[in-house]
Amino acid sequence: MVMKSNNIKQPTYSDKDLFYKCFYKDCHLMYSTIYALRKHVVTYKHSNYFDNEVFSLKCPYRECCEVYIHNNFFPNFEIKNLVFPHLKRKHSMVKEDIYNILEAVYECVIEYKNNGNKLKVKSRNKEVVHKKEDVIINMEDMQNDNGVLKNIFSTIFFNSVIYIGDIRNKNLFYCRLNGCGKSFNSLTAYKYHCFNFYHSLKHIFLKYDFTIELQLSDIIDLLREKYKIKDKFLIEGIHHHSMYLIDHSYPIKFSLDPEAVSKKRKEKTKIKESKIDCTKILEGLEQNNNENMDEEKEDIFNSIILKGKKYKLEGKIEDGLHTIECINQEITASCKIKNLLWVATTEMEIHEKRMFEFKEGKSQIIVFKEKEKIKEYHFEHGYIRKIEYVDKYLYLLFNDGILRVYTLNIADTKENHFDEEIFKRNFLYQNINLTRKSPTELYLEYHKDIEIKNIMDFCVSRNKIFLCDGLKFYKIIDNKIVKSTDNLDYIIISIACNMEENPNIFFIDVCGKLFCFDENFENERVITSVAGYTLLKFIPEYNYIFISDTFNGIAKIFKHPYKKSIILKQKMISAIDINQNCYLTGLYNGSVYFSYHGKKTVYFEKVLKCIKRKNYYVLCTTEQEFNFLKEKDKGYNKVVSVVDTYFYPSYVVILYTNGIVCYIDQ
Repeated sequence: MVMKSNNIKQPTYSDKDLFYKCFYKDCHLMYSTIYALRKHVVTYKHSNYFDNEVFSLKCPYRECCEVYIHNNFFPNFEIKNLVFPHLKRKHSMVKEDIYNILEAVYECVIEYKNNGNKLKVKSRNKEVVHKKEDVIINMEDMQNDNGVLKNIFSTIFFNSVIYIGDIRNKNLFYCRLNGCGKSFNSLTAYKYHCFNFYHSLKHIFLKYDFTIELQLSDIIDLLREKYKIKDKFLIEGIHHHSMYLIDHSYPIKFSLDPEAVSKKRKEKTKIKESKIDCTKILEGLEQNNNENMDEEKEDIFNSIILKGKKYKLEGKIEDGLHTIECINQEITASCKIKNLLWVATTEMEIHEKRMFEFKEGKSQIIVFKEKEKIKEYHFEHGYIRKIEYVDKYLYLLFNDGILRVYTLNIADTKENHFDEEIFKRNFLYQNINLTRKSPTELYLEYHKDIEIKNIMDFCVSRNKIFLCDGLKFYKIIDNKIVKSTDNLDYIIISIACNMEENPNIFFIDVCGKLFCFDENFENERVITSVAGYTLLKFIPEYNYIFISDTFNGIAKIFKHPYKKSIILKQKMISAIDINQNCYLTGLYNGSVYFSYHGKKTVYFEKVLKCIKRKNYYVLCTTEQEFNFLKEKDKGYNKVVSVVDTYFYPSYVVILYTNGIVCYIDQ
C-alpha cells in the first residue's frame, strides 16, 4: 500500500510577503505597517461601500485568503491557539512574525470597538488648497447618487480606491487611470502628476461597460448640468493606495476635451501664477533678454537653468532624475559601443559646417561609462564627422576628408540588457538593477588610413567599406578599391548600408531623394521620389532605414525590404534610437520625445527641450515649462539641435550640439 504524503510545499518568503490586512471583512486593502492600517481605518468610510460592519482577522501572508475569526473579539484572546493549525500547515517558516502581526491587528480591533469605532492617529496629511474657479466633485458624496455618473466613475475608482503601488518595487508608482498608465519612481513625482495633469474623460467613458445606449456627449451634458462644468474639473475623496505606504487623498484632474491626453493639448491661457520656482526665475531672466534674443552674434554661454535653479555651465550637474554633463565644446558625432558612450567634440563655431569644405584642426573623443568620464583621445585632423564601430575596428571620418581606422579592444566591461516589459510602462521612471561596476581598459591603436581623399560620408558592412566623395562611390576591401563608379549626374549628401552578406547601399542626393543599389553599385531604384530628405541613418539592430525631411518636416522609417514606411509623429527629427517598441527622438529645435509604438496605438510624450537665450541655456523638463517658453522660442537653432539619443538599461542619453550631455534616469 502506497501512502500519499500530506506535506505541502512551503512558499518562499521575503519582507514583502507579510502585511497588516484591514479587519473589515469585505475590505481587501493591506499595509506594511500598523500605523498605515490605523490611518486607513480612520480616514476610509467603510460604511459607504459595505453593507455590514463585520470584523475579521485575516492571515497576514499576502497571497493567503484564510480568515481566522468573525466578530468574536474580546480582550486577552489567545491568538496562537486560533491560528496554529493553519500556520503549521502553510506558513510554519514565519509563524512568529505572523503571530506578532495578528496580535497588533487584534489589539487595534479591540481599541476600535471599545472607543465606538474610533482610533487615535496622528494626522500627517496637509489640507489641499483649491482655487476659486476649481469645480470639485467629491467621490464619497457621489456614492449617494444612484445614477449613471456614479456607475461610470466607480469603474475606475472602485470603492473610491485607486491602486498606485507596485508589488515588486515599493519605490515605483503608477497612474492606473485608463488612457494614462504613467509610472513614477517617487511619490512626489506621482503627486505632482495628480495636481497638474488633466486626464481625458473619453478614456474613462470607453472603459465603462454599458447596459444602455449612451454617448460621450450625454455624459458631458450630465456633468455640465449637475456640476456646472465648462471644461475641467477635479475629483476628490479618492484614496491612492500602495501597500507600502499610508493612503493619500490627492485630487485627480479631468478634462471634457476628448483629446486631452492623446494630443497633449496645452492650455491656451497664459500662466499667471506658478508653484514652481523655475517660472519666477525664467520670468526675471526673460525681461532682461527679450530685446536681444534675436541677435545673431556669438555669445559666451556661462550658465544653464534646470528645474528653476541656475548653474554654471561646467562640470556635472545632478538634480533628481536628470544628470547634466557640460563639455563646453561642440559635439559633432557620437557612437554607442557596448555600455560605453563615445562623444566627439571640437571648438564651438557659430556658423554651420560646410559639407564639402575639408580642413585640419583639433578635436577630441571623450569616453563615458555609466555617466562618468573614463578616457579622452585628442586628434589634429579636424573635427570628427562620423563614428562607426564594427568588429573591433573604430572608423573615424575627420574633417580633413580622410577615413582613419583604429583597432579597439575593450577589457572588463559588462553589458546590460534592455527589458521592454519594464521600460514601456513609462519612459522616464523605472528602477532597473545595474550590474556591478568593473574597471574598464581601452586599447585604441592606429590601424590604417583609407587612401581616398575628400570623403564626404562612409558606411561599413562587415569587412566592406563604402565611401562617397559626393560624386563617386568606392567599395573598399582590405584597404583596396575593388569597385567604383563614374561621376554621378547628381551630388550625394548622405549614405548608409545594411549589415547583410550582400548589403544594400542607401543614399540621398542633393535634391533630397532616397535611392538604393546593391554592393556593386548596380540595380539602382528610387525609394522616395519626394524631395527634401537630408538625414539618413541605418538602425542595424532592426534592419531599419530612418530618413528625415527637414524641408517638409516629415520623418519616416523603412522596414526591410524597404518598400513600405511608417511616418513618425514628430517633425524635424535630427536623432533617433530604437529599443524594441520604444523610440527616443531628438529634434533640430532641441525637443526630445519618447514614444511607445504598440500594435494599434502610439503613445508619445515630450520629455526634454533645450532653449537658447542670450548667454544661458534653459533645459525644460515639465509641460509647464514647455508652455511658458513656447512663445519665446525661436524654433531652429544650431546650438540646441540634438546630435544623438541613446537607450541604456537604466537611463537614456541626449547629446546636444552645444556640448550638453543629458542623462535621464528611467
